[in-house]
This record gives sequence, C-alpha cells and structure tokens, in this order.
Amino acid sequence: MNISDSEQHLSEFGFELSDGGYLSYPEVDLAGTIRRRDAHGNLEELRSVDDPGWQEWRNVFPLKQLYFQPANAGDSDCGTSAAKLNPSSVYLNLEIAAANHADCEILAYSGDNVAQPQFIDNQPSANEVRRFRVEALEKFVVRTSYFVDAADTEQAEHLCKTGDVGYDVKQIEDGDEQWIETVSVEQV
Repeated sequence: MNISDSEQHLSEFGFELSDGGYLSYPEVDLAGTIRRRDAHGNLEELRSVDDPGWQEWRNVFPLKQLYFQPANAGDSDCGTSAAKLNPSSVYLNLEIAAANHADCEILAYSGDNVAQPQFIDNQPSANEVRRFRVEALEKFVVRTSYFVDAADTEQAEHLCKTGDVGYDVKQIEDGDEQWIETVSVEQV
C-alpha cells in the first residue's frame, strides 16, 4: 500500500484513507503497533516496529504521536549512556535509540509525555567517533641553524634576520606553540 498525502486526513481513529479505511494511531508501547482497518472497522493488517513497512506507516503520523527515549535521560547519576542526553532528547526510530543506548531500557512516549521533545535520530551517538579537519594559525618557537659567509658575527646575524640567506637546519621546539586562531573545523 502506497500512502500519499492526498489519500489521507487525520481523524479521531487515525489517518483515514481514500477507500474509507484508516491506519490507527500507533500504540504507545515498544511494539508501536499500527493497525490497518477497512471501511467497516475490520482488521486488515497490523505492523509492529520490527515488521517491514512499519516505518512507512509510522511516518504518516505526527512526530509526537510515538517516540522513544532511554530510561533516565539526562540523569547524570544514572551511570548509563542516557546520562549524556538532554532530558528532552528523544528518538523517532526505536532501532536507533536501542543501538545508541544498548545499556539502557528504551521507553515509548506519546504527545507531551516528554516536555518539548527534541528529535535526535540523525545525531551521532555519544560513543561514536568522527573525523574532523581543523585548520588553525599557530606560532611556534623554531630553532634554526644557518651557515653564513660574513665578515663578522653582527653581519652574519643581520643576514639571517633579514632573510637574505636560507637556513640549513630547523627544529620546532616541542611545547612552545601558541594558538593564534581557528580558521575552520569541518567533518570529513
């Protein structure tokens, strides 16, 4: 069954379809069961989160109709990955919530059970490591050695300071770099 916006509208039963049937609102449990009923109210099909096509049916409902959150989200004392979340952080997709918080019980919610829910499905988990390229301007203390032909020490130093001769050996002194500014940070 292909569901398009023109075939449906919201009613007290769920999303009504053009044939008179409807998709019932998802049940607020971890199964998130959605029932397809015909025009007479007879059950035609039901889908739970593990069933193929469930997400397609789920996507026709408002985001707040059913969402998931690890237990103790935002509780810094809980000792699980949920401690790193904001208390309003929730997932639309149960599989993503379970994968990102394998050490937690996942709870199902509806409506305003969670105050101002913020959907974080597309954000990486707290344990995921990503690669970034950071470009910066830095200043280092560099020890250089020049071999210069000059009449005396003062002339030799002057030739090096003015850049009239190239250095032969250089060594960056560890720990003496100074961060001037961040030019850019981007994920690669």
